[in-house]
Amino acid sequence: MEPLRADDPRQVGPYRLQGRLGGGGMGQVFLGRSRGGRPVAVKVVRPELAHDEGFRRRFAIEVEAARLVGGFYTAQVVDADTDTDQPWLATDYIPGPSLQQAVAAHGVLPPAAVGVLAAGLAEGLAAIHNCKLVHRDLKPGNVILAANGPRVIDFGVARAWDATSHTATGAVMGTPAFMSPEQIRSDEVGPAGDVFSLGAVLVFAATGRGPFGDGHSHAIMYRILHDDPDLAGLPSDLTDLVGACLTKTPQNRPSLDDLLDRLTAPAEGATRWLPPAITTMITRLEQAPVDAFISLPQKEEAGDTEQAGKLHQQAAEVSGNPELRAAALIDLGWLEKAAGKLDEARMLFQEAAGLGNPWQKAKALICLGCLEYDDARDVERARGFWQRAAETGQPGIAPQALVNLGSLEKAAGNLDEARALFQQAAGTGDADAVAQALNGWAHLEHSAGNMEQAGKLYQQATEVSGNPELRAAALIDLGWLEKAAGKLDEARMLFQEAAGLGNPWQKAKALICLGCLEYDDARDVERARGFWQRAAETGQPGIAPQALVNLGSLEKAAGNLDEARALFQQAAGTGDPDAVAQALNGWAHLEHSAGNPEQARRLYRRLLDIEQPPAESGE
Repeated sequence: MEPLRADDPRQVGPYRLQGRLGGGGMGQVFLGRSRGGRPVAVKVVRPELAHDEGFRRRFAIEVEAARLVGGFYTAQVVDADTDTDQPWLATDYIPGPSLQQAVAAHGVLPPAAVGVLAAGLAEGLAAIHNCKLVHRDLKPGNVILAANGPRVIDFGVARAWDATSHTATGAVMGTPAFMSPEQIRSDEVGPAGDVFSLGAVLVFAATGRGPFGDGHSHAIMYRILHDDPDLAGLPSDLTDLVGACLTKTPQNRPSLDDLLDRLTAPAEGATRWLPPAITTMITRLEQAPVDAFISLPQKEEAGDTEQAGKLHQQAAEVSGNPELRAAALIDLGWLEKAAGKLDEARMLFQEAAGLGNPWQKAKALICLGCLEYDDARDVERARGFWQRAAETGQPGIAPQALVNLGSLEKAAGNLDEARALFQQAAGTGDADAVAQALNGWAHLEHSAGNMEQAGKLYQQATEVSGNPELRAAALIDLGWLEKAAGKLDEARMLFQEAAGLGNPWQKAKALICLGCLEYDDARDVERARGFWQRAAETGQPGIAPQALVNLGSLEKAAGNLDEARALFQQAAGTGDPDAVAQALNGWAHLEHSAGNPEQARRLYRRLLDIEQPPAESGE
């Protein structure tokens, strides 16, 4: 679980939010707590979707149906509000890693565990189908491994998201390696589509890969449509059954009743179905709601950081438990860091580093490194703290420290050292760190002119991350490589997928990339105008101003001087340094070509004033 960010809500409906559990294209998922203390997972719809009336209607219908789903192997919907400004739903909190996280951290499941997984997922899907719902996005990230069996999550609302995203970007939504042929073709997806995805998930659990290999999304989708699945590595007693699930024709796949008749349920009372390493992950996640509650983040709910700071301070003072005290010290340190009180933050992190359990000590070290690098600009001290954090080997902390060190060395021009650190981080199995490391490594190879290697690394980054923001970043970078290579269809698909995944800034960036592709390469002015207009409307810093400049240049080239002048003027008023300079330059060119030399001269002088560095004061 990650801490809440500054712009995250602190309360949704009756639930106080205590941390981030994850996110996806449709929204962000938080750990919440009811008034009575019950932990829940709260999914909050992204603002841009909340403004889409078609999405809201579909979402409300799907949520009402999802409320009816019961059964042991699903995370049941316990509450929702589809009429509020930002719709949300709350489900049971299931303490456990996703199948994606567990395999990334500790490798494939043993054969017996794959059998238990198959039976549990089939029963969970049957409960969903009995309520006239289809999951449509069953994948390793939507399967939680709990101590007493797997759970299917995120059911019932994929149709609303799928329909909206497909309309908005023209892309087929879903995770390619686990999509059925009919979903790829945009045909109607019924229960048999979930059976296909179930087969693909079981292959992943047993082998660590999808049944149709790796590579570009469109290459995987082609193989799903035309090739036979690779079932090597599956337990022998499941091979025929999984192969039947992966049949191309929906009507030829077994029903869930057939699967349940052929699968062996775990013995009654058997709870130790997972390897010890994954059981340890579950134990930590079972403690997460308690830790989140004790660390008192709730008082930040109204931006009341002063009160939050007082409570963190009280928690640090009253607790005789060194782990609880360390947690409060770290939280208070982040508040002081955000307020610019670096000395106070440094002292708090240092005290926490000498108190807590090994994981908290490692976290305090990485916090100290961030303080020195981000705020104090002391690269050497940051390097020292991050090296110590990396040496702890603590899960979730050491891998991130390696990524930070790689980025530090890359910025310093030490490419061999950076490459080695990114490579080491990519081998840790930590999903987010692996994706960040691959992306950083790809940037390094890109800047070094190793385009083929960069492309492979970007592709790997898109495949390993369950974090939609990290995946979107890799998709955009890979899209630019494909665009530069003249592979316009591939680049377009990558940008479209990123536009449906990332945070608002990344979505805006993907839109501006699509506009550049259409204008620079496909010579389709109208499509470029449409994408840039949508990017400008987002208001995202650094992106919307650039979109205005691009639109101004487009209108200028088309001879629409009044429209171009207005757009350049609007961009020049954004305050974005790069966009202001480009807008003034474009506007000055326009006035010059229109026979207004005095106006052009004034604009060029404004541009020179911006670009002129300030004079050094003399004594």
